[in-house]
Amino acid sequence: RRLDQIVPVWLATLKDGAFATQLTLLYLANDALQNALKKGQKDVVEAFAPVMAEAWTVTAARGTTEADMKALTRLFVVWKDR
Repeated sequence: RRLDQIVPVWLATLKDGAFATQLTLLYLANDALQNALKKGQKDVVEAFAPVMAEAWTVTAARGTTEADMKALTRLFVVWKDR
């Protein structure tokens, strides 16, 4: 695996994207993390953990509408519950 390369590119792409792109990338990370947890692949979780707070902060700052924040909150609740 090349998590040491994938995660920085994922974060850089997220930072440069519009809100819709950022939200899509968070959903992608969510899918990767959930599948990694099911398979016991802690390296994926450990690779993403240091950048997730920054990713959420950047995405929340770009969200401008109530619908944006609702979508972001919905994803957050999914992560919290799992």
